[in-house]
Amino acid sequence: MSDTPASIYAALDAIAISTHRVADPRTIPGHIRIDLDPSTWIEIDGAEAGYLILAAVEDELPQQVRTNILVVLTRAIVDTSVDLFTVFDSAFAEARQLPGWTEDQAVIRPPAYRHSGWSFQSGTFAAGDLTLYTMTRYAVYQRGNVAYLLQATGTTEDRARFGTLLDTIVYNTVFED
Repeated sequence: MSDTPASIYAALDAIAISTHRVADPRTIPGHIRIDLDPSTWIEIDGAEAGYLILAAVEDELPQQVRTNILVVLTRAIVDTSVDLFTVFDSAFAEARQLPGWTEDQAVIRPPAYRHSGWSFQSGTFAAGDLTLYTMTRYAVYQRGNVAYLLQATGTTEDRARFGTLLDTIVYNTVFED
């Protein structure tokens, strides 16, 4: 049995006083910078599912899985002595549990500039008879005793058409205050 939490969210819960998923952009001290070309992407209301942003490719041919990007922001109250970088020990855990997971890359970067560390992971997994490509970027931002865990994830069935675009958008999604 491993002492490493099964997800980055479980790791954050373990060191935080409290956590809360933020689904209303009016309640954050800043904004999420994400480069979604309005001629390609349509935003969908994902607030009930706990998503701050949910977007899908507008003109994609009908398939079983629509190319999408989701952004999740979790606010945590922490003791200022907590080392938030420790949550990245669990950054890759969830994806690595997906059926048929094949990892392309998994990178963790230490605290710098305005964040307390970030990670980027990409790969493919099986969803029934489909092979889906997905990438996720986690970044932690701390201001005093308030921390924000930003998750940006893109998923597509059509890696040849959308893989590089999703990588770029997800990789460059940031929280600006």
